Amino acid sequence: DSKSARSGDQKSNWRSFDTNSADASDTGTPAGQKDVLASNEMPSSGPGRQPTIRRPSLKGGKKKKKDAVVSMEKRGSQIPLDVLPAEIQQEDDAQALLDNADKVDEYYYGIRIFPGQDPSQVWVGWVTTQYHFYSPTFEPVNVERRCLYVEGDRNGMAVESVEYRNCYMMNAAELLSHVSDATNTKVSGTLIGCIIDTSVGELTFQAAGQDTGVKFKLEPGAMLFPAAFFTPTATEILQFELGRIKFTFPISAAMFKSCYKSLVPFCPPRLTVECLDPVHWARVPNETLRTTSLKLSDIRGWSVLCDDPVRIMAVYIPEKDESFDILEIIEKPVYLDFHRQTLNLYCKLASHGNLKVAHILCQHVDEDQIMYAVKSHYLSGPMRQGYHDLLIALHLQSHATARQSMSREYVIPLCEQLHNQNVFDPDTETRFLFI
Repeated sequence: DSKSARSGDQKSNWRSFDTNSADASDTGTPAGQKDVLASNEMPSSGPGRQPTIRRPSLKGGKKKKKDAVVSMEKRGSQIPLDVLPAEIQQEDDAQALLDNADKVDEYYYGIRIFPGQDPSQVWVGWVTTQYHFYSPTFEPVNVERRCLYVEGDRNGMAVESVEYRNCYMMNAAELLSHVSDATNTKVSGTLIGCIIDTSVGELTFQAAGQDTGVKFKLEPGAMLFPAAFFTPTATEILQFELGRIKFTFPISAAMFKSCYKSLVPFCPPRLTVECLDPVHWARVPNETLRTTSLKLSDIRGWSVLCDDPVRIMAVYIPEKDESFDILEIIEKPVYLDFHRQTLNLYCKLASHGNLKVAHILCQHVDEDQIMYAVKSHYLSGPMRQGYHDLLIALHLQSHATARQSMSREYVIPLCEQLHNQNVFDPDTETRFLFI
């Protein structure tokens, strides 16, 4: 009896889980239909079948959850233009740029210098394809290469002038000094803008959203690339930014300020930034060796014969116990200046007909070295000039100076025979004794 009473209580509790399920007498279950919850086939224990009583809540009835509909259709990243109103479609920056691509002539990029970075250690601007200089510090005197072309008329007046440069770089602190009232840069940093107007060929710079008045005139057909040089004084240094000015190129999905936004969040594309790296190289001879190889036998091996060997001239450094080709000395400015001054010292020692020192120097700088330096097509300019000056000082200068000093001197022996022949008379036929 107790077991049947418990089963009866459990059945009543089961029916309390579903309000729609009730006794057949209360809900009027049709004939022939079986009440599943009231049947003995339902297990009395198991997962989810604990005999708990759910009490009615005092709050209002909960809303019925809607079934989630899973759609396999791929949604686009933006709202279709035909769905948007006409006034919103007209405010799209991307569409306006594409429509007026032939009329937009300005290219812009900005560099934001974060707080903590010293602006005087940041250089912003553009470089050309001829810029190949690498140095730990950016020094305009050593980096910039300039060439001024001036076209004049018949009267000598300048008609047109164009300046060619390998880079157009400006210091960030100098650009900020051209701005009267710069905004507070302690939070957002300093924004330096660089603009190119291809219609007139002009470069301009902005600082903190204001025009600095610094302009450069470009030569026709110039190829420019954005560049920044800096010496870090903080952990966060700078970043490149695009799209700060409307209707300027380049077009990028990361800079559109459209009225409608993307439905699917995505990261903007990153810019590819190239860095200058130092390269160490070693020079090889301009001509390869012409060799003839012949296998003598399996025991004796191979025989290699070089008919015309390629000669090089090496410079030996005793302090480092190393040697390198003299053609590589152009890559080592310290050694280049030292050897150039050494050759100048040799020239001064052999000056004024000091033949004894000249003979000693001829043993140190022999004929092979001088002839190799004179005939070499790839020797650096200072070394070539030094060897030519040494050749003149050792072998030619003393003789040329002696001949030049005696060019207006004549030695005429005054003897009785010459007096009788009257050699000073221009009409006499015996004035030239050697004929």
